[in-house]
Order: sequence, then C-alpha cells, then structure tokens
Amino acid sequence: MTRYSSTMTEALQEIREGFSSKQIKMAIGIASDKRYAGGNMTGAVNAIEKIKRGLSDHPQVAAVLKRQNEDIEEEIEEEIEIDEMKMDDPKLVKTFDKLKKGQTIKLKTSSTINQGKDFVEYIVKSKNTVNKGRVEKVTLVTKGNEKAVKKFLYKRDGKVTFAIGDMGASIDDIKEGTWALPDSPKAKAELKKLMSKPIKLGKEGDDATDIMYSLIGDDELLDDLYVAGKKNPNGDARPVIKKAMKRLGIKEEVELDEGVPYKFAAVDKKGLVIGFSSDERDAKDMARRNKGRVVTLTKPLPDNKKSDQMINRPLPDKMDKFPTNTSATQGKRMGEEDEKKMDKPDSAKEVEQGRDDKKKTRIAQLQLQIAKATETINKLNTQEKPNA
Repeated sequence: MTRYSSTMTEALQEIREGFSSKQIKMAIGIASDKRYAGGNMTGAVNAIEKIKRGLSDHPQVAAVLKRQNEDIEEEIEEEIEIDEMKMDDPKLVKTFDKLKKGQTIKLKTSSTINQGKDFVEYIVKSKNTVNKGRVEKVTLVTKGNEKAVKKFLYKRDGKVTFAIGDMGASIDDIKEGTWALPDSPKAKAELKKLMSKPIKLGKEGDDATDIMYSLIGDDELLDDLYVAGKKNPNGDARPVIKKAMKRLGIKEEVELDEGVPYKFAAVDKKGLVIGFSSDERDAKDMARRNKGRVVTLTKPLPDNKKSDQMINRPLPDKMDKFPTNTSATQGKRMGEEDEKKMDKPDSAKEVEQGRDDKKKTRIAQLQLQIAKATETINKLNTQEKPNA
C-alpha cells in the first residue's frame, strides 16, 4: 500500500511538472557533482539537459546550480581581493566594454594550478551575449599560440570574471593594447589631413574617438580623449593625439604640417582660448559652438608646444590684431556678425531701388527720343505735301 501511494505521488508530480522525481534527483546529483566544480556550470547544464530537455530550469535543480555557482564566485572574489584587481574594478569593466573583435589585450592571470607572473597577450576572437542576453562573453586566443586552450571573459551585473577553458581563474592585472597605427602611405596621408585642422573632442571624447579609432587604435589614447572630452567637449583633440603619437613613436612626417601656421583663434566668453586654426571658417565654427568669438592674430602662430599650452588660457592682448579695451572683448563676437547679417536685407533693398530708378530714367529718356523723332517725321511729311 505504501509502495502504491509513493508511485501515485510520483506519477502526479510528473504529470504536473513534466519531470519525475527520479529525473529531478539525478539532475540535483549532477549539479552537485565535484566534476563540475570550478566554474564548469555549462558542462553540468548540458549533462542535465541530456536527461530531459528543460530539466535544468526546474526550481529545485536551478536552485542547486545557482548555489554551486555562487560558491564558485565567492571563492574567485576572495582570490581577487588578495590580488590587484576586483571583478568590479572600473578599469577592468571599462576595458571589457571597449573590447572589439581583432583587438589585443594583455592580462596577468592566476588559477588554482598556476600563479601568473608575466603578462600574456591575447587576441579578441569574438564578443557576444549568452544566457538569454544576461551575460556578455568575450572569447580570447593567445597571440602566437592560437591553438592553445581558449580563454573567456564574462561580464554579468557589472562584474567581470575570467576562465581558462572551463576552469575559473582571476585577473591580477591588465594592460591596454594598441590595435591600429598609420603604417601605410594612405593612412599617413589621411592622418596628416585630419591633423591640419581642429578635431572636436565631443561628449566624453566620442567624436575624436570615432575619427581616430582606425588610424591610431590605442586604449591609452582613447582614455585620454575621454578625460579631455569630459572637461571640454568642444575642445580640440589634437594636443592629446600628438602626445599619443610621440609615445607610440609615430614619425614626425605624419604630424601636423608646421608650414601651415595659425592665423585665427577662437576665444570663449571669458577670453580663454578654445583653439587655433589656419582657416577662419574653422575658427568661427569653434567659436559658434562655445558662443565665443574669432580673433585675428597679429602674426601667424606656428603649431608647436607653445600653442598647445595656450589652450584654455587667456589670449594675450598683443596677439590680437584688432584689440579692443580688454582681452575679455577681443575679436568679433559671433552675435555681432549675425546682427550685421540681419542688416543686409535693407542694403539689398536700397541697391534694388537704385536699379529700378535707373531703369525708369532710361525708359523716360527713350520715350522722349521717340517723341522727338516722331515730331520731326511729321514736320517733314507736312512740308512735302504742298510741293506735291
């Protein structure tokens, strides 16, 4: 009787949940198996799904899997706290977010069987999402040994974890990499052209980053552009780029041509220099974005370290070709130019009116000449009639 009652209970459970108690017990056993410890939760889920599809989502089974996974994460977190980086380290998270296919990254890692001493360079093979979009995954291969065991970076809930195959590991340190340099004549010419006029930083350096990404692909440069863009989104990115060029050993021939000196400066409301340009239109564009003004320089200013150091500082009065009373009112305000443009319609009307008056005068003169000619012809006709 007892045996029959137990069988009926199991049968009802299987009808209600779709899984028998035997299947659930087997799944819980797999989830708790030491063979799947150390971060191999994918292996455990795959083994459970072979029993019956969807079994890993059963509340009891999922709870054991979750507990096992949390225990692993706690162990990894304890290791990382001893090391230099935590899973939610801003540098680590930011680097993960920026990673794209083809980039390189250097990691110093440790596992239960190996303590990392040196940095190893990896290539990003792919970046996608797993676990129904809840987890971001980056697949890495060792540079120079692509057939070695693949490594993985996972980001979930703002935390980044590392795995060597199915084995969990910790990240001790990270070095950002360089994935693009102007090493072809075409790239060098493109960079030289870009550097010949101001490059807007944009919000958090996004505009300059988009422009430079494929020419000088360097994480440290992108970080510097980010910082500069946070301070002044409308500023010129070239000083930051030139600093990176020097660090990366990019030849001077690619740098901004000093044969094209600056003739104009864009100055903000406080009289601080926004940037310099050899083209007045570019200077006006910078000034307009900052509601500032354009200053014509007394003499051309070469593009060098001195001009870079003048950014965000007051422009000396002696450099203004058309100085006013104070440096705070140097140059022509963009608003004043707009007011002058608004006056143009009246001037145009006067010119048009003058043209109309000339036309009327000329018509009147022609009409008078026609009238005189007609009168002369009539007189001649009258004189000829008596003789006839």
